[in-house]
Amino acid sequence: MVSTKTIAITLACLARVAAAEDRSTTLLTGHVTDTKTGVPIENAQVHVSDAAGHERVAPTDRTGRYALDVAPGAYDVTVEFGTSRARGHVSIEPGQSAVLDAQVERHPSQSLTGHITDTLTGMPVEHAQVYVSNAAGPVRVVTTDRTGRYAIDLAPGTYDVTIQLETSRAQAHLLIEPGQAMILDSQVESTPGEVIEIHDPLPPKVMPKPTNFSRTRAPPYSQEALDKDAWARAWMLLDIGPDGAVKRFKFLKRPGYDLEKIAAAEVFKLRFEPARNDDDKPMGTSIVWGIEWPSAGWLEAIIGTRSRMPSMHGFPPRGQTDYVPCKGSGPMNLGSVHPTYRDCSGPDLSRVGTEAWIVKP
Repeated sequence: MVSTKTIAITLACLARVAAAEDRSTTLLTGHVTDTKTGVPIENAQVHVSDAAGHERVAPTDRTGRYALDVAPGAYDVTVEFGTSRARGHVSIEPGQSAVLDAQVERHPSQSLTGHITDTLTGMPVEHAQVYVSNAAGPVRVVTTDRTGRYAIDLAPGTYDVTIQLETSRAQAHLLIEPGQAMILDSQVESTPGEVIEIHDPLPPKVMPKPTNFSRTRAPPYSQEALDKDAWARAWMLLDIGPDGAVKRFKFLKRPGYDLEKIAAAEVFKLRFEPARNDDDKPMGTSIVWGIEWPSAGWLEAIIGTRSRMPSMHGFPPRGQTDYVPCKGSGPMNLGSVHPTYRDCSGPDLSRVGTEAWIVKP
């Protein structure tokens, strides 16, 4: 029978501070093992929070290890695995790194496990958030590991589960009975990019990740888009080189409203951690990338500026754009402070073979 009792484990850890090179961020690492056997625990969730309540979460790998870049300062650390928890505190001085090891209890089985993959490619999705709630409110949040897997130990009952990666989400409703172990696999879109074409016979082991992209910054607007108060969206196929730079792109959906030149300037500014092959060497790949221009009037009415995108709130987090009706979906929300329709169109993949490449000038 699956254990459902919440166990508060005293943190069995060693906070070892070691000299490190001086830098604006420091490294917090650690090793999480089973209390009884000492065996490494994969996919334990390590929550690191500062005095302001800002939290970072990292899963342990198959060797039970984790690593997080943090600024110098004091942090509360909670390690979770199923219903077992270990808590501790660590202070890191500038120019130092810290090691925080912990022990938690491994249960014989997890009530809920799953594998999250990409909708288009079928490849594992790392860092997807799995939100579990019931009638009383939020229950747990865990993060998928490098293989796209997660594990949560839950008491018998009825739960709503949301798997989310940025703005892509999948939802399910579950009934877990006593002694029952359930598997919930799902798929989400690896936004903002989808790998759909690769310059190698084998898919990359590690997907490219943007390094200078901010989801809170709104893209610039054209005068036509401002005059017409348009909500627009562009989809592009980016050709990313082994150095992480965008070499060229093609439109899979043009935004209109004289926004094409702005879209080109935005994507050519992007930099990525390049994709890596099975030998951990950088490789070229192509991804689908989207840019959204909310109605400038709507942005100004909602958050007071058209230069910033709305933040995410709630459990699971949702953006204010999620509540704007898609064009053609039904009546406009006339109760909004700025009634409008959202452009919810997706990429037209049939254009991959017909559109011309646009090369960086």
